[in-house]
Amino acid sequence: MILEINDITKSFGAVDVLKGVSMSVDSAQCYGLVGDNGAGKSTLLKVLSGVHHPDSGEIRLEDRVVDFNAEIGARLAGIEMIFQDLALCDDLDATANIFMGREQRKSTVGRFGFLDHEGMKKQTEEVLASLGTDLPADQRVRTLSGGQRQLVAVARALEFQPKLLLMDEPTAALSVDKVGVLLELIERLKARGVAIILVSHRFTDLIQVCDKVGVLVHGKIVDEFEVAGHSVDNLTTRIVRRMSGLDLDGEE
Repeated sequence: MILEINDITKSFGAVDVLKGVSMSVDSAQCYGLVGDNGAGKSTLLKVLSGVHHPDSGEIRLEDRVVDFNAEIGARLAGIEMIFQDLALCDDLDATANIFMGREQRKSTVGRFGFLDHEGMKKQTEEVLASLGTDLPADQRVRTLSGGQRQLVAVARALEFQPKLLLMDEPTAALSVDKVGVLLELIERLKARGVAIILVSHRFTDLIQVCDKVGVLVHGKIVDEFEVAGHSVDNLTTRIVRRMSGLDLDGEE
């Protein structure tokens, strides 16, 4: 088990966003998280990535209790996140965005060093190519389309080979063919042993690549089920019913 969270709560002022969330994710598994806007999906991912600190509860990573007070702690532990708002710097190019805060050096003099611009550019080109795009590594992000910006955010997360990848609506701005590339990439990451939590409103995408799906309603997971062995129609109906506050027989 790579990730286990127990009874996580998080409030902002008088608003209780997470009300005791518990879930677990195995290595090489994709966990799909669904829920209406305001259900707490993005907040949960930000807690796991160190952006927010939980008010209570426990997070265990590889059977070790962790307590992240900042994103850097989560990254050092092997957690990467693709934010819904992408969190890119428009004035920098793709390479600078991917390596921001983790720039590579080719030589050092005392405490100082020279950045390995060519090495970082080459690695950027390689990871972008793996996503099926020939986007120039030295193109400024402000000139990119929404889909291209999304790919830069995905490339940034993948470059550092995470143990756990958190994806908040990664297909929102992608074309149909690029969505297919991303879903294929998720399958390849699973094959490498990477654990993934995928938030998406596209139920068919979730069902295609996820091993397990959790339904988050008003800050609590109200249903959780394995995907294997069930039809897309049955799973979609189950998700919609639980998001609507109904049980599996249609009763409130």
